[in-house]
Amino acid sequence: MYQADLIAKRDVMTPDDTELLRFHELFDHSPFFVAVLWGPSHQFRYANAVYRQVVGGRQVVGTTVAQALPEVVEQGFIDLLDLVFTSGETHSARDVPILLDTGDGKEPQAQWLDFVYQPIRDADGTVKGIFVEGSDVSARHVSAKALERSEAFYRQVIDAATDYAIIALATDGAVTFWNQGAEKLLGWTALEMAGQGLERLFEDEATKDQFTQEMRQARARGHGLSEGWRLRRDGGRFWASGEMRPILDNEGAISGFVKVLRDRTDEHEASFALRRSEERLRRAQEAGHVGVFAIDVASGWLEPTAEACRIFGIAVTDGLPAEELEALVLPEDRTLASDQTRRASGDMMLDVEYRICRPSDGEVRFIARRAELERDASGKTVRMVGVVQDVTQQRAIQRAAQESAAEALAHGERVQLALAAGAIIGTWVWDIEADEFSIDDQFAEAFGIERIVDRSGIPLERITQTVHPDDQEGLSAAIAEVIARGGSYAHQYRVRRTDGQYYWIEANGRVERTGDGRLRFPGVLLDMEHRRSLEQDRDAAHRLLETVMEAVPGVVYAKDREGRMLMGNAGTAKLLGLAAEEFVGRTDFENLEDKDQARAVMANDQRIMDSGIGEQIVEHVHFADGQPAIWLSHKAPLRGDDGVVIGLIGASVDITDRVRAESKLRDLNNTLEQRIAHAIAEREEAEEALRQAQKMEAIGQLTGGIAHDFNNLLSIIMGSVELAARALEKSGNSDAKLHKMLGNAMVGANRAAALTQRLLAFSRRQPLAPKPVAIGALVEGMRDLLERSIGETIRVTLDLDTNLSMVEIDANQLESALLNLAVNARDAMPSGGSLMIRAGDALVGETDPRPAPGMAPGTWVKIDVGDTGAGMPPEVLARAFEPFFTTKEQGKGTGLGLSMVYGFVRQSGGHVAIRSKAGLGTTVSIYLPRIIGQASGEIPSPPVRPSQLPKAATILVVEDDEGVRSYAVECLKEQGFTVLEAQDAPSALPILEQEEQRIDLLLTDVIMPGPSGRELADRARLLRPDLKVLFMSGYPRDAIVHDGKLDAGVALLAKPFTFRALSEKLLETLAA
Repeated sequence: MYQADLIAKRDVMTPDDTELLRFHELFDHSPFFVAVLWGPSHQFRYANAVYRQVVGGRQVVGTTVAQALPEVVEQGFIDLLDLVFTSGETHSARDVPILLDTGDGKEPQAQWLDFVYQPIRDADGTVKGIFVEGSDVSARHVSAKALERSEAFYRQVIDAATDYAIIALATDGAVTFWNQGAEKLLGWTALEMAGQGLERLFEDEATKDQFTQEMRQARARGHGLSEGWRLRRDGGRFWASGEMRPILDNEGAISGFVKVLRDRTDEHEASFALRRSEERLRRAQEAGHVGVFAIDVASGWLEPTAEACRIFGIAVTDGLPAEELEALVLPEDRTLASDQTRRASGDMMLDVEYRICRPSDGEVRFIARRAELERDASGKTVRMVGVVQDVTQQRAIQRAAQESAAEALAHGERVQLALAAGAIIGTWVWDIEADEFSIDDQFAEAFGIERIVDRSGIPLERITQTVHPDDQEGLSAAIAEVIARGGSYAHQYRVRRTDGQYYWIEANGRVERTGDGRLRFPGVLLDMEHRRSLEQDRDAAHRLLETVMEAVPGVVYAKDREGRMLMGNAGTAKLLGLAAEEFVGRTDFENLEDKDQARAVMANDQRIMDSGIGEQIVEHVHFADGQPAIWLSHKAPLRGDDGVVIGLIGASVDITDRVRAESKLRDLNNTLEQRIAHAIAEREEAEEALRQAQKMEAIGQLTGGIAHDFNNLLSIIMGSVELAARALEKSGNSDAKLHKMLGNAMVGANRAAALTQRLLAFSRRQPLAPKPVAIGALVEGMRDLLERSIGETIRVTLDLDTNLSMVEIDANQLESALLNLAVNARDAMPSGGSLMIRAGDALVGETDPRPAPGMAPGTWVKIDVGDTGAGMPPEVLARAFEPFFTTKEQGKGTGLGLSMVYGFVRQSGGHVAIRSKAGLGTTVSIYLPRIIGQASGEIPSPPVRPSQLPKAATILVVEDDEGVRSYAVECLKEQGFTVLEAQDAPSALPILEQEEQRIDLLLTDVIMPGPSGRELADRARLLRPDLKVLFMSGYPRDAIVHDGKLDAGVALLAKPFTFRALSEKLLETLAA
């Protein structure tokens, strides 16, 4: 009924009934859910089979959404439909969770959908209804979550190998990754080694050649090995043993290398002991955890080992009748097991697998048995010997994998369509018998078919002309196959578009027979480029993880909550002497010969999993030959997505020889341990300081990065407010309320601009203009400003050394920093007190404690700003320099004051230290590098009045942000300048190249799409050598600032700027 209504209402959907019917038929067979909602109440006029399946088989046509799907009302979907209907705007969304009633009486189940709501208009453009299209992407969502868990699992496993230096190299040998183990072993940080070669690790050319040979081996054979003496950063030597493996890209080409190093100095110096230890390890690896048995054929008497008894679930015994064990075999498998008759005749399978019912617990277990028959001189069978192994876990894993593969195959088409939801790029209907395609514009564009008037009657041969030659044969076979059988069709291949490039698509449709018996083939095209790119990235990530895992030479493993092995690297297999399929799924009690040793290891594992806290454990064990050994194990809990402990990850190494060597060293020199302990403490302190510095640097990069765009926005806001105020003033409008609102807007914008400058100061990215400065004169000159800023209840005391050394610094920024510290001191003394500023030279000797981390010995200029206020407790003091950290009430502090001071001083080559105790006040000490020279005697020029600007000048304004450019142009025109404007360097250069065009000054942004403002200025000066240039930027990065300082001769107008600031800077630049 509703389908007929839709076709009849040609003014609603389309003026062409035939075209409407074609679309309708396409929706009936669409792999996506489709529905048509009518009127403001959103009544269902149409819903295809897929839509009805998604909503649990409910018949929705003729009812409203709220009536048919009451569970979605509170989920916001009705509000969304109302918005689309009233606004007439299309809405699309991806991976949206929704709770839907499945129709089985259970609670609504969560599903994930991709969908589009598109308004349906009548001939007058009035919205009459909403077209709904989408797909159920729950499988994609679950698959993505599973992939995240898998990658997180492997990362945890790799992170557990903390005793190894893992280094990633580019194909030219430059370092691209440097882990914590490398930093700990070699001494250089990741930042220092990024982009560097490994030459500094080698003593001479001969050892450097070893590295070259190792890389050649890795490139040629897939791995390279090397060992020898290597150098640390502190000059010390250590014996390194390492391996290198190539990293392959998605095409299988080598894109880099993974280098793994381990300190083997102790083992090298005790080589004889090491060889003896390796021999013990080899014997231990040969001990397999299998049960052994022997059966006397004549008597039927079976002699099992203890392990064989455990596998069959019987009490340990020296012997028993073989028929007692044979009775445990399930009836349907007994033909596989041996019996007295088959053993005597020799007519039996030697290698079999059967199931038993284990009497100890009633469980059904899979048993693998391998046997041999011994015969006497006459050829008669006299004895059967063999081994048995419980392979239940392995078979469960194999069965799960097979079931997973079958499920993936059965639902492959649905998953493919779900992954490509929202990626329809064309539709077709093919009359097979007439060989005539009807296609839409999107299909034609996807296949590179020229724009012709008629989109129907196109033969298959024309359609497939742009298919990639390598895909032609497969496409032809797929089409022939689906025509022969009928039904659904899905095939992926590449087509050439009008740009000459090939793109992956998927054709998805269905071959069906019409009412008059003709074969027709409707379908849709799906864009597969993005999905294939994601799959390639995923495959590359997995290959990298596998390469790193296999490159680690130690024992790295993971276990489940019951202690069963989940995985282990090549080192694990080598240590146990078992293949992965043998030890995976088994506990240490099953894998280790020494059961007491196994119990101790499993107890340690259980404790770590129960506590949820990782540990480094020294474990005393015995090898199979009875020789004692010591393992150093790093173990940590393995957690699931919900944070619950689901197992354990760890890495273990044999440190027996190292422990013995350390014991001897302790006996020879007791004081050495104390010095080592002291050195370790210092190193840990330095590492903590480095981590803190790296954290603050990361925060600085984040905050500094927003300055450019934020200052552009502030320029537009402040400029618009200022121009509005000036326009009001000129018009004589005296509306006090309007003037107050504009004033409040400008105050707020100025505060935002100040906040941005503090962010830049903290992140050490503000452009500085340092000059030689006499600190004493600068501080003395601030006395009046300080007294006005902090109030009459606080006494200001200055103690300035008359022989104070000079410093090279940006004087304006130093004044701002000192004023910040003074205001902080004022806030700490609400009832009044004293503010003391002292300045003098400070000598830091070679052996003196450093006031701040990283300070070099020598003479520094020290400025102390102290108060008698409330002081800070230790926990607050530790975070004092962190950005946005404040103890003030909300709205009374940004938490950037001390951060700004810290960033400015560090950018200027100095250091900051802070001392404070609760109730005893606070002192902030600034240390600046001194210089030998005289202070600048320049006197700042008086403020420039707009009337002083030369009116005849012609200025070219280049700015990519239209709002900022419009404001600057308006300001210049108001001052009487002739103004030319361009949005970027390419559009500015033609103006500069016009020799007859007068241009006195180039006012250009620094950071723009394409060539930067600096590059534009360099080109302009080649064309016009006398051209004045004024840069404007809120964050110039490295274009005109190097080492934190403005380049020589550069004039910079900082964004956001005011009318007056622009006028003053223009006059200064034009007069220079």
